[in-house]
Amino acid sequence: MLSNGKIELIALDLDGTLLMENGRIHPDNIPPIREAVARGIPVVLATGKTPWSAQELIETLGLVSPGVFSQGMVITDVGGTVKRLVTLDKGVTTAVLDFTAARNLPVNVYAADGLYATMDDHYRHVLHTKYREPLPVLSPDLRHQLDTLQITKLLVSDEVNNDVTRADLERHLGDRAVVVQAVPEYIEILPLNVTKWTGLRWLLNEMGIDPAAVMAVGDGENDLDMLRSVGLGVAMGNASQAIKAAADVVVGSNEAAGVAEAIERFVLEIGH
Repeated sequence: MLSNGKIELIALDLDGTLLMENGRIHPDNIPPIREAVARGIPVVLATGKTPWSAQELIETLGLVSPGVFSQGMVITDVGGTVKRLVTLDKGVTTAVLDFTAARNLPVNVYAADGLYATMDDHYRHVLHTKYREPLPVLSPDLRHQLDTLQITKLLVSDEVNNDVTRADLERHLGDRAVVVQAVPEYIEILPLNVTKWTGLRWLLNEMGIDPAAVMAVGDGENDLDMLRSVGLGVAMGNASQAIKAAADVVVGSNEAAGVAEAIERFVLEIGH
């Protein structure tokens, strides 16, 4: 719990937390975030999304702090300059491409210079239309680019057999990478020992802020370590029971502006 009762930084997940199911921010979330920033409390986005997808949101909210992106692999300042970049091992990428090619599954690739897709399918376009990422560049044979791309994570899609495919991927990769899932459409393959929390922890160290003085808000499996590791972990009402159990408190859903509730209750101290 909080070391001194005062929150010195707010870390916010995006999809399923700050953003509604339509990918837009709930309008009620905007005023309390702006008020926190005005009071000098840093608000940090901690998301699996890219910095590009968050730019409009950063401007809308008037954020001035660095952000944690791509599940902790990329940290940028508010202007988009990369402060930290962690990349996926080439051998892991090759193993995933072999796995998906054998099953005719699509892969979407997050890299330092943009997004790429092995197939022009539903999942390539959902990243753009629903999650507001740049439309991935179509690249059917990524193997020819592996020496030049700085890949931070891979997304594999198989909603028909999601759980089986995820389990098979975990066995296929063994202890070479981490497999997580934040949204229904994408199984994510990440470098070892890098998560939203490790990215946020690195940033907190740079900023000289104690994790015990941080409030983090999230809803997904990829938020679990972050919620457990800060002074006040807040789960959204739409989170799974496992996430709610790991959090210190539970607020309303993303459709009910739960982020505004958390900031007003615990940062601005406006009664609910």
